[in-house]
Amino acid sequence: MSVLTKWVDAILNTLLSPALWLGIATAAICSLAFYAWFGGGSRQLIRDLVAGLAGFAIGQWAGALLGLEWLRVGQVQLLAGIAGAAIGLFVGQRLWQSGSSAT
Repeated sequence: MSVLTKWVDAILNTLLSPALWLGIATAAICSLAFYAWFGGGSRQLIRDLVAGLAGFAIGQWAGALLGLEWLRVGQVQLLAGIAGAAIGLFVGQRLWQSGSSAT
């Protein structure tokens, strides 16, 4: 097996992972719910999606590091990920509000 084939196989395994897509979908749902609650323009939607995805990823990482088993679906730490997304969204909102009021 060539090196290129191994790389392509590894990339496809990652991109086709159900855990990855469950995490992305959950983070997107959290972000869209937050956006629906607080509103804003299209720029705010993009910011909320980025903050939700980053927060979910950090929460997923923290949950895996702590070995949390409660509300885990396969490899996805739903509770820790949702908590991380919520924290990321609220922190992002505070940062963007303070940045826009300064200008």
